Amino acid sequence: MSKHIYFLFLFFLLLDNDASGQSKSSFQHAAKEAFLKEDYAASFNFYVTALEYGDDPYLMLMAGDCKRRLFEYNTALAWLNKSINEDSKHRYPQNYYLKAETHLALGQLDEAQKMINNFLYTDSSLTSKNQAEKFQQRLDNATVLLSTKDSIDLFDAGTNVNTAFSDFAATTVNDSTMLFSSLRYESQNKKKTEYSSQILKARMDSASIYKPVLLPDEIDNNSWHNCNASVSPDGKIMIFSRCNYNSENKLICKLYESMLVNNKWQQPVLLNNEINTDNHTSTQPCISSAGTEGYHLFYVSDRNDSKGFTDIYYSKRNAKGEYAASTSVKTVNTPGREVSPFFNPITGILYFSSDSLNGLGAFDIYKVNISDSASAPVNLGLPYNSGYNDIYYSEDLRNSRHGFISSNRPGTLELNGSVCCYDIFRFKPTLPEEVKITAIEVQNITPVAPINEKQNDPLTLEGNLKQLLPLKLYFDNDYPDPKSVKPTTSAIYQDLYTNYAKKIEDYITGFSSDKSRNEDDSRDAIEKFFITELQYNYKQLDKFSAMLETTLKNGFVVKLTVQGYASPLAETRYNLILSARRISSIINYWSNWQDKKLSQYITTGQLTINEVPSGERDDKDISDKLNDKANSVYNPTAARERRIEVINVTISKP
Repeated sequence: MSKHIYFLFLFFLLLDNDASGQSKSSFQHAAKEAFLKEDYAASFNFYVTALEYGDDPYLMLMAGDCKRRLFEYNTALAWLNKSINEDSKHRYPQNYYLKAETHLALGQLDEAQKMINNFLYTDSSLTSKNQAEKFQQRLDNATVLLSTKDSIDLFDAGTNVNTAFSDFAATTVNDSTMLFSSLRYESQNKKKTEYSSQILKARMDSASIYKPVLLPDEIDNNSWHNCNASVSPDGKIMIFSRCNYNSENKLICKLYESMLVNNKWQQPVLLNNEINTDNHTSTQPCISSAGTEGYHLFYVSDRNDSKGFTDIYYSKRNAKGEYAASTSVKTVNTPGREVSPFFNPITGILYFSSDSLNGLGAFDIYKVNISDSASAPVNLGLPYNSGYNDIYYSEDLRNSRHGFISSNRPGTLELNGSVCCYDIFRFKPTLPEEVKITAIEVQNITPVAPINEKQNDPLTLEGNLKQLLPLKLYFDNDYPDPKSVKPTTSAIYQDLYTNYAKKIEDYITGFSSDKSRNEDDSRDAIEKFFITELQYNYKQLDKFSAMLETTLKNGFVVKLTVQGYASPLAETRYNLILSARRISSIINYWSNWQDKKLSQYITTGQLTINEVPSGERDDKDISDKLNDKANSVYNPTAARERRIEVINVTISKP
């Protein structure tokens, strides 16, 4: 039973037990167990089920982390936003850190910077400072990486190669042939349908890759996962992986060698125990030329002496076919994961992917000169890398700067809406402008996908808007229109915000007037609220409004739900009216936004706002005493209650 099937079985078992008193903690325990086994889809389902017992910012945080690890970044942001909004006492500052990680992966560096600042505001411990310092180094490095781009065209290898399943590990055999692996092949057993990876061969030219075929049965034995084929530069040797699950449900891979005799690949032979060690994986080989000395073999293993989860190892094969003892390639290995090595014997450069060096997120591709012990790995940058997994770099040794990578970045074909699966991308030097006019047109893949990558897809547009929800907008005490008994106002939120933001020193003085507080702590608390909540959300409002305009210009009908709140200083009925007045001010904001660009849509009903004035919440921790303004007016806890929230958006066709 695979780990995904096991956790699905466990999920339904827990649901069945729930009828007889299953507890929230049981689902949370199952979620943690699945998370530790890296089954993030099952873990997410358990966390969401546990949340049915009541809102919990920690469970929301973990649900967001699961989605982040599944590369569903926009959904991850939505869950992390929920966690932050629910976590009013900032018990889980890690939600800010995970948001920073997610924004970095999306290439949203300004947002990542804000979130890491928020993280430090909420947790100034030495551990968090060290964590933030390391993240800042990555962020600074990403700023450099995103500012330059190699003169390379990177494009989808096409539907003859890529499917909704994972297609990966492409390599050039000669000028007209490529090999690659695909997880598209269905295999049956007595209990369930499973899929296996097999190795395919395809004819190619400079413009196209043609329909592939499986390699002979000697190689593609359907009792195994067969994958990661590498052919030596002279075309005589193929090294590839064969993998199966062991009794502990761990996928174990071993390396095999096949020789080409009379233009036919021979029965594969398992490599010796210098390469394949007991109960450990050896996979992702690259067999390359060592001249008269034989061949270089680079590969990946999780053996006991590895520095991290997986490391890159090296062995030399002599002319007799004997492999020397393996050594770790220490210049590239980290405590994390290093994978998919490719060695160019002409330049002496080793290419590999790592999830633990300063990159754009997940696995990035790096290069290093392994003959120079002082040489450090260099990130290849754009367009090879993105905020997703970028692996299996390989070059055509006969055609400089032509080759393949594999990636699960946006633009890949999806299976059940998931970005789990890899596609193969082809790269070659950018053609001069005069040549491009007559060249076959190809679609470049954007390395870091913009938020609105599918302009006319209502689900994408709705998801982009929801990523910013709930959008919280704050008000000064009794504003707009103090003491008014009208539920509407002519005030515009932009003006209300500007005037409120100027009162930061008044709030510091007022909050610190309670002598039970430390003055420096009072200042820090007010500055934190004004900068990371009042100011930050106002900037998000402009971004939200721009997305809103794009959606409306595409002809869609949009309905927003806005909920209003007030602190408990006034009586209940007045606070309901005040909540409605605050909602009115945001409608005025949208009516006047950027020379009234949204006004016509409100007038015609293409944009509607569902108003939900809710008044005060029953929170005994917030003072309602007029003679205690330090806590009823200036305390950030009370200030957070004086707000409106855009809590939902729906998009439909007219």
